[in-house]
Amino acid sequence: RRGRLPGPDSAARRPRLGIVSGALSRLVRERFGANVAPEVNRALSTIGITAGRLWPQDPERLAALVVNLSVNTIFVGPFNTVSTTRGIRINPSGGQMMLLWDEDFDLTGYEWFAVADAAASALLTVEWVTTG
Repeated sequence: RRGRLPGPDSAARRPRLGIVSGALSRLVRERFGANVAPEVNRALSTIGITAGRLWPQDPERLAALVVNLSVNTIFVGPFNTVSTTRGIRINPSGGQMMLLWDEDFDLTGYEWFAVADAAASALLTVEWVTTG
């Protein structure tokens, strides 16, 4: 009925997700002239006290998101010398950073690195990349 919020997801309604996804895919394809697919944790899912590559250089990347899932602080930057004193700070337990092609321009496609102030710091990364 109109004006009612949907209830919890159920197996009977699962096929409807494909319809929504199809409409979203069509809208994205119309906007960018290409298919766009998300890639989750393509390079890494944990980081420690040594800098590691967060995302590879990719000129097909339209957006990227990193979420700090750990209780430690994570620092990121488009340079391999990122450190706890040099980089963009991402706070613990849900802190995040997002890059968008129409706001951050070429930085969205750069190679990015990350480091944490403690070992085994979990993070989630999602990249939205054109697929042709």
